[in-house]
Amino acid sequence: MRRKEVWERIRNSGASCTENRDRGRPSEFASETADATGVDKSTINRAVSRAEKIAPDVLAEVSGTEHDKGVELDALKRLSPDEQRS
Repeated sequence: MRRKEVWERIRNSGASCTENRDRGRPSEFASETADATGVDKSTINRAVSRAEKIAPDVLAEVSGTEHDKGVELDALKRLSPDEQRS
């Protein structure tokens, strides 16, 4: 999540961002990150969605456990923060 926060700060500060040459639109975070890391854009979007929707304390508690799997994290992100903690 930290990388996205930095990317958004740079983008919103008025600094130039990479242009999509075909359409003249600014690149999206997932596209730029996919290009830089070689990870598929949809994988990055899923990770961002999970990070945004799962309470940070819950994510820290789950990290590295048997519940630190895509299916489990996707189920968690559908719950309210209070439900995630119970």
